[in-house]
Amino acid sequence: MERYPQLVINTKNLQHNFTCLKEMCRPYNIRITTVVKGFTAVPEACKALWDCHPRAIATSRIDQVQKVKERYPEIITELLRIPALSECDLVVKYADISLNSELAVLQKLNEEALKQGKIHRVILMKDIGDRREGFESEDVMIDVASMVEFGMPGLKLYGIGANFGCYGSVCVSKDKVDWLADIMEKIEAKIGRELDVLSIGGTQSFHNMTEGELNPRVNDIRAGISLITKAEYTWKEDFPERLDAFRIRAEIVELKNKPTMPNGNMGAAALNDVRKYVDWGVRKRGILAFGKQDFGGTEEGLTPLDPQIRIWGSSSDHTMLDLEDCDRDYKLGDIVEFRPNYVVCMYATTSPNVKIKIVDEF
Repeated sequence: MERYPQLVINTKNLQHNFTCLKEMCRPYNIRITTVVKGFTAVPEACKALWDCHPRAIATSRIDQVQKVKERYPEIITELLRIPALSECDLVVKYADISLNSELAVLQKLNEEALKQGKIHRVILMKDIGDRREGFESEDVMIDVASMVEFGMPGLKLYGIGANFGCYGSVCVSKDKVDWLADIMEKIEAKIGRELDVLSIGGTQSFHNMTEGELNPRVNDIRAGISLITKAEYTWKEDFPERLDAFRIRAEIVELKNKPTMPNGNMGAAALNDVRKYVDWGVRKRGILAFGKQDFGGTEEGLTPLDPQIRIWGSSSDHTMLDLEDCDRDYKLGDIVEFRPNYVVCMYATTSPNVKIKIVDEF
């Protein structure tokens, strides 16, 4: 018997979505580094994406990189989060590429690469104003690039990059990207060769690309949200051929006609959630064995496939549904399906209580 809740990943549709993005990028000579942290780098899904030929498979946690590399050693892996000094040995062992902004970490990576007999590729990050990772000083960044090129034989200076929007809400813009390209050319002049990549993130970059706002030196976009779901807050246009690649399935564990209005002295609900309630009278209500601990704390990221279902709310372990107006006659033990957003996918794949199911059709 199948166990629930489940996150179901349709690898065929995932490949379709990636291929749509890849073909969209082709006229601009841009490749995609596929960011898989949104579904915690489930290895089978990563392999399906790798078969569509991205530049690399990238995620932020070294344990996720490790499980992909151990399962599929042919995959080129990239560590997105700048490495900690304490994990440099694992970074060199399991990640082919890493993003970096600290000289001491680069020196440690070089030491580990020499010890392991490897050449580890590094992308130096510039803080363009988003105030997350990256060199603040352009001159220091250029000097460190020279140190890597001429003084760290265990490393290959692969390129430079920048993060947009993930912390400081700073959008991709022509002036910021032109600035990056200018820094890249200064580094190339200093080391006497061209770098392989100018990498920017994330999904919002596709808008700038199609609007002709990216410097032609940009040849890599790190993106992942667009593989999972439409995200109007970061890329309004999206692409019309999108298919669902992820579904949440949860089981009805109680089915009763109940009043919608709580009865008694009221305070805060679970997780200090202060709610307003509307009295809709007695309604047919289902409870799912699936709650905030599984999907990240907000029901807004769950869209029922049955449009007649209303989500009343949730606690840490339960989600309450209004089934009164549904044409389908739901029964105890029935499975309800949802389209998850990016946040729900991220939390659901992190939860040990949510089973991962790989399919090639829904």
